[in-house]
Amino acid sequence: MRSRITQLGIAAFAVFLITISRNNDSVGNIPNRESAFLRQYTPQAVVATLRYDGFSDRWAEGTCEVGCTRSTTAWRTFEGTFAIPSAQCLPLMDAVRDDIATQLVQQKAKIRRVSGDSQDGFNIDYEMDNILGSVTIFPLQVFAGTSKRDWSAPGPPPATIPVTLKVRLDEKWGPEWPALE
Repeated sequence: MRSRITQLGIAAFAVFLITISRNNDSVGNIPNRESAFLRQYTPQAVVATLRYDGFSDRWAEGTCEVGCTRSTTAWRTFEGTFAIPSAQCLPLMDAVRDDIATQLVQQKAKIRRVSGDSQDGFNIDYEMDNILGSVTIFPLQVFAGTSKRDWSAPGPPPATIPVTLKVRLDEKWGPEWPALE
């Protein structure tokens, strides 16, 4: 219940920020201030390779962009609940990290730092053009809110657990930011 209230509060704040940006001449969506990576990335293809098909997946996505003529901040989040064999939890985290790093390199981003581990999550900092970005892959959380209707008959195989994966992409754009060395 508490997390649902938090989600509603975040959504209301995002709507507020979007409303302000659309009603203020100096604030708004200006093309090419967020990378194609931020606009196009999703972890669902990687998850699909390891997840258990007999569970009703749930995915939520959120985006926001706030900016002006001197800088823009944009973020995008993904939160998915799905079932996975417990032995695949750490390999999934590594696969998501590797997929993000590969896509960033394909987009000509310079990866500045990768930190974390499969159990505690990862953080990837990058830059491209006038964009400073960060990806946070939060640790997998066991999802306790399942019911029998979430599973196809006859139920989950042994050692298959429902988990929640959360990934957040953040980017900051500034026209005068010097290249970081």
